[in-house]
This record gives sequence, C-alpha cells and structure tokens, in this order.
Amino acid sequence: MASITSVERAWIPTLITAGVFWLLLLIAALMPEICPAISPAPASCAADARETAAMSGAVLVLAAAAAGVAATYLAPARARPITLRWAMIAVAVVGVVALALTVGASGFIVF
Repeated sequence: MASITSVERAWIPTLITAGVFWLLLLIAALMPEICPAISPAPASCAADARETAAMSGAVLVLAAAAAGVAATYLAPARARPITLRWAMIAVAVVGVVALALTVGASGFIVF
C-alpha cells in the first residue's frame, strides 16, 4: 500500500478549518434570540434573519476553502506550504467575518 504524501493531504487542514467555522455558524444560527419589544418589530427580528446570514456565511466559508485547496494544488511544489498557510488564514478570516455577521443579523443571543 502506498503512503499518502504531503501533496495528497494538503487539503485536510483547510477543510478542517472550514468545518469548524461551519459548525460554529450552525450553532450561532440555532441559539435563541431576544428582540426588542417594540411595535413594529425591526426587520432584523424576522424569524429567518439569522439563518439566512448563517447559510450565506457557510457558503462563503466553503467557497474560500475550495479556492484555497485549488490554489494549493495549482501552486508549484516549493510554494505549496506557504499557499496552504495563506489559504487557512483566508478561511479563518472569512469564518470570523461570517460569524460576526450571523450573530449581528438578529436580536441578542441568549447564553
């Protein structure tokens, strides 16, 4: 049986990072929220405001991960480690922004 080389497993860290942020987005979308008791309620208090932001963020995180994996494999062999690092940083930055947009999309989160 042939061993897996570092080139063949370069996608693993990037997709693990994307998976962690995807899971955090799911958790943030499912948390209960409190909206101000005013009439009419603000548009951000719609029932699906946070879910829509979470799904959009999840798509962006997965797209960043896919672009990072593609860039890693398209880079020359010498540049793959640095490309992989930048891909992981890009996925993390997109994930943090997506989390901030998801949490801020609707009401206040109850812990």
